[in-house]
Amino acid sequence: MSFVAYKIAHRASLQFAKSFAVTPGDLAAGFIHLSCKPELRKTALKFSGQENLSLLEIDLRLVSGKVIWVKKEKAYYPHLYGKITPKSVVWVKDLAWTGEKFDFPPGF
Repeated sequence: MSFVAYKIAHRASLQFAKSFAVTPGDLAAGFIHLSCKPELRKTALKFSGQENLSLLEIDLRLVSGKVIWVKKEKAYYPHLYGKITPKSVVWVKDLAWTGEKFDFPPGF
């Protein structure tokens, strides 16, 4: 499994929380949903039409808590039972909705 995962979050939650990127779906599930690079575009479909989003690259070795890998369909998704700490965030980039799709950073 990879040591890198990604999180899509509303910018306001990043500025407010300081513990980073918890969505209502995360709160309801009791863990933070993360994605690996190959599944990221599929995950982004859940946010279609939403604006003011950010994409975070997370170093899973530096999060606080336990990461459990869950198989869904043919892919594995990391579930974080803990927190995304500031030191675990490698970078944060805007994820703009173009009206039809997300404008991902180069390499995605």
